[in-house]
Amino acid sequence: MRWFGQQANAKTMENVRLFSMDIPDLNDPAQKMTNGKWNVYTPDSAYNYSAVSYYLAEALHEATNIPVGIICAGVGGSPARCWMK
Repeated sequence: MRWFGQQANAKTMENVRLFSMDIPDLNDPAQKMTNGKWNVYTPDSAYNYSAVSYYLAEALHEATNIPVGIICAGVGGSPARCWMK
């Protein structure tokens, strides 16, 4: 489920963080990803993440009152071997 322009309906959640990184070199499956960073979940940052992850993180945080982190490590069109060790 993608946002399709509706991410403006998302709210800023200080205790929900998104992990983002640059797209790795898919020709080198052993490459380590060392350039990631955590960001607060905002409507602007929600664009690159699925709506399902947003609602899951929101429900988890509201039910447990524990900070939640969402990691997106997908690259469209990449072979599965690039993501396996």
